[in-house]
Amino acid sequence: MKALLVAVAVFAVLLALFPPASADVIIPTVTKVYFDNGGTPYDAPINFMVTCYGYSYPPGPGVDKPAGSYVPEDVFGFSADCPRYGCEIQQNYYLNYKHLDWCDLNGTAGGKDFYIRNYSNRPVSGCDFGGGNNGPERSCTLRFSIPPGTVSAPSATSTPLPTATQQPSAKPTAAPAPQDFLSSIITGVICFLAGLFGGSC
Repeated sequence: MKALLVAVAVFAVLLALFPPASADVIIPTVTKVYFDNGGTPYDAPINFMVTCYGYSYPPGPGVDKPAGSYVPEDVFGFSADCPRYGCEIQQNYYLNYKHLDWCDLNGTAGGKDFYIRNYSNRPVSGCDFGGGNNGPERSCTLRFSIPPGTVSAPSATSTPLPTATQQPSAKPTAAPAPQDFLSSIITGVICFLAGLFGGSC
């Protein structure tokens, strides 16, 4: 047992002195996306694009720039087509070496465009980690309310959202997911090592 602890300590020191490229990890992520319209699930196709603004910096420790000393630029984004309420998208949210100030969403529903400005300073937050077939995997949730007047009011046959979500928020929230203890530890170590080299999880 003592030899194992010594080996782990030596390995950690070597990683700190000679960072491998693999420390810059990309974690597979599945995100469930929910749009509601007037408090009712919008179960029709929506396509959307997320754009996040801030600044990038070279690989290494994080760089803090004072507000007003830079002009925020488009540094991260993704787009997706959601055929129905609660669709799943694959997006790794690789944000290493990026500082984000805010994220906007542009979408199209029912042939009409809508825009949600500054819904968060990250594209998604509150993700849970679990074990996938190929190692640690994140599961995330995005919830948005379509701005009033964009698409027709919900029909009488629509199923209302549960009471707990009657006050929809554009901010991403985490979906409850079972935690696998070993996967959580592995992911924590990966995130710790990525943080040592200026990355993020």
